[in-house]
Amino acid sequence: MVRLILYFILFYLIYRTVKNLLSHLAPPKQEIKGKPKTRIKPFDPSDIEDIEYKEVKTRDEESQRESSE
Repeated sequence: MVRLILYFILFYLIYRTVKNLLSHLAPPKQEIKGKPKTRIKPFDPSDIEDIEYKEVKTRDEESQRESSE
């Protein structure tokens, strides 16, 4: 029984190895036809809104500011 299981494992490993070798030797059979489609998104300048930014200070900048004061 153990010998049969070992034969199956051995056969499986040989099968996978041969399959991988043959797949690397054969050229790929995929062809790309046609041109790529580019999608242009509609752009409306009225959709753009201004925003106010708040400056974020790091700890080093805060400690330098406090020490200079």
